[in-house]
Amino acid sequence: MSVTDSAPIPCSDDHTQRRHLGLLSAAGFCIASMIGSGIFGLPGLLGASLGSTFNIVLAWIMGGVIAISGALIVAEIAAGNPRAGSLYATIRDTLGASVGCVYGLVSVFIGYMASAAVIALIAGAYMRTLLPAIDERVIASCFILLPIAVHAVHVVGGARLNDVLMLLKVGIMAVFIVAGFTLPVEQMTAPAEAPSAPPLWSAAVGAAVVSINFAYSGWSSINTVAGEIKTPQSTIPRAVILAVLGVVVIYVLLNLVFIRAIEPAAMVDTEGEPIVHIGAVVAELLLGATGGRVVTIAIILLLFSTLTSMMFTGSRVLMAMAWKGDVPVPIGTRNRNGAPTAAVLTLGGVSTVLLWAAPVGTLLEYTGLLLTLAGACMCVTAIRCRLQRTPRAFSMTLYPLPVVIYLGLTAWLIVSSVWSNWIIAASCVATVIVLALLRSLLLAPMQTE
Repeated sequence: MSVTDSAPIPCSDDHTQRRHLGLLSAAGFCIASMIGSGIFGLPGLLGASLGSTFNIVLAWIMGGVIAISGALIVAEIAAGNPRAGSLYATIRDTLGASVGCVYGLVSVFIGYMASAAVIALIAGAYMRTLLPAIDERVIASCFILLPIAVHAVHVVGGARLNDVLMLLKVGIMAVFIVAGFTLPVEQMTAPAEAPSAPPLWSAAVGAAVVSINFAYSGWSSINTVAGEIKTPQSTIPRAVILAVLGVVVIYVLLNLVFIRAIEPAAMVDTEGEPIVHIGAVVAELLLGATGGRVVTIAIILLLFSTLTSMMFTGSRVLMAMAWKGDVPVPIGTRNRNGAPTAAVLTLGGVSTVLLWAAPVGTLLEYTGLLLTLAGACMCVTAIRCRLQRTPRAFSMTLYPLPVVIYLGLTAWLIVSSVWSNWIIAASCVATVIVLALLRSLLLAPMQTE
């Protein structure tokens, strides 16, 4: 079967999306996608290497600046092209089918499938502290299967579930922050021989910000449901900017809570390894053993909220790719309720395979760097649309400053990542090449460019 770039693939169902998502739901998907395993794993993972309160706070703020800049760019693109997977579709239309296909594959297979595997594994590790007899990968597989059962059946049901979980997530975070700043705690201090903190613009800090990008990566998720948002021209910009600003504040406050309980250089266990499950450790310091278990359950609920949001948004990108012929056409079909059943099942199935095959630590840095590289395509697309004078429903504030900030910080992060761990950087480049070859060898016969 062949298709053109300008026409969607004919399917048995109508591609017109039902616009049923308001401001709360749209912002909720962004918030639920961002807040998850990153904030409950990365502070402990990066604390000792950053070494100081100043470095930690600035690193998370820099990640927030990148996210806000990206949010303004994606708001301009998505508001002007409100359809399923609008960012992927616009990149494909603007930069060509080959670039669009590779971007879409990176977005789905890395930004959603690999990320979902990481989150599920961390959730499994938290759950294993409560159920030590069960393998964390078995638990992680169950965490992925649960949202599949909802999102593969009905569209509105999935959105309502996400709204409830998002509100629960923000409420739990608020309680944790208030408790962290008000309850007495004896800070765990680092030994005198602990290494000094690196300079702010060092490769170590840059590599940390690359990983922090994983924690913020959900800011672009709103583009995947742009076709289902009411009055998208006004709702999309407000929702994405409100969500990112709120998450930046939450992340900084949570890091300060962690630092209040554990000095940055002391964020290691007795064997010198980073304290990955820092949320549970800090909760136990603040609330005791019983309180620590209660907070562990709350964190597990937060991680599940993130997974259910990713299953919803990621399936929309996969569905849009099927309409364009970049993945097998049947994946883009929807059931009688409007739910993209095939896309949800594909996304969940591959994520389950990845969590059994890949280690968590490497996936975090690998995913963060690939998402950073993918963001460059978004910037180029925004510039190209401006040069072509494409009509805009929303214009990003202070253009071209957000694009300059995003590209400038991205360049620094790439250099820092290569300097810190060139193997991860080389793996990312190899992944892009493999995806491009995959598109040429397997998918090109399906298309006429």
